[in-house]
Amino acid sequence: MFKIILLAALTFTSNLIIASQKVNPFPSLSCSNKVHIRVVDLVYCVDSTTLSKINFLELSNQTVVVTSQDQNELAIALNPPEISLGDMHKKLNMSVNEFFHVLYHSDPKVKNIAKLRSAFDIDEKNPMSMYQNGDIFAFVVMGENQDYDRVYINKKGSDVIYQISGEFNQSQLNRILSSLILDL
Repeated sequence: MFKIILLAALTFTSNLIIASQKVNPFPSLSCSNKVHIRVVDLVYCVDSTTLSKINFLELSNQTVVVTSQDQNELAIALNPPEISLGDMHKKLNMSVNEFFHVLYHSDPKVKNIAKLRSAFDIDEKNPMSMYQNGDIFAFVVMGENQDYDRVYINKKGSDVIYQISGEFNQSQLNRILSSLILDL
């Protein structure tokens, strides 16, 4: 009897946690009078007065590292799902967008969801947040005990993933998101 009550309480609590998660809108675009750096279908706008270096890796337009004058680096890349996700979405028979939603909501219906979240460094100290602009989503893993913070940008119905990596806090994340022109 105790096990049934405990299971019911845990189910109710996990549903409350899932229901309390919210989707944030993208911050307002702020790209006037800034340098536009294009990575395939994504444009990142940066203030030229704070820019130190732009490095296109391997002479491609699929990965760029932007370095500011304070030496903060931000890597922006078009990554196939096999790199960003290890193709885990296929193993679970999901789209890329569905997979990110499962991670975000910590869907208890998915076997080993705790291990999946752990593989992406998602925990209490590194929570996942979600931003939405129409059918484009930014899934953010940001915190204190990982090597770098990450933003995964994906359009619903697409396998394309843009990954933005670096060290940033909430206000810097807002600046990053407001500096993206999404042509996906």
